[in-house]
Amino acid sequence: MPTRVAVVGATGRLGTQVCQVIESMPDMELVASLDSHSDLHDMLGADLCVDVTLPGVSSQVVEFAIAQGIKVLVGTSGWSADRLAALEKTLAATPAASVYIVPNFSLGATLQMMISKTVAEHWESIEIVETHHAGKADSPSGHCCSHGRRNRRGPA
Repeated sequence: MPTRVAVVGATGRLGTQVCQVIESMPDMELVASLDSHSDLHDMLGADLCVDVTLPGVSSQVVEFAIAQGIKVLVGTSGWSADRLAALEKTLAATPAASVYIVPNFSLGATLQMMISKTVAEHWESIEIVETHHAGKADSPSGHCCSHGRRNRRGPA
């Protein structure tokens, strides 16, 4: 039986890509493609909710999915330490819930992390700056990951 997936933020650049990947997977079924303004009840029946919305919407999506017993994969950036702490309390009170937060799905971010680790061994200090297209609503992505700096003595 395929995993039934709802994508919230499906009309954005990343959401469109996520929907295409899900539709290409034989063991997954896209059951709902929602935008940031859709009725969240439209995701009912999904096994997994992929949230790729906006920072101001993301926590509502996650809270709704948890309340409905739907597992969540969050690809929305901008989750603050306070918001994460509140989520941890919710998860502690809901042991069956499952939420995985990946604040940056981009290939550029993945390369940035890999390159940072490699070059940190060769330079005292280095900074990699992430930039986006002019229309990106939540630029820079990844909140705490937008400017990576590391040296041999540890994180800066």
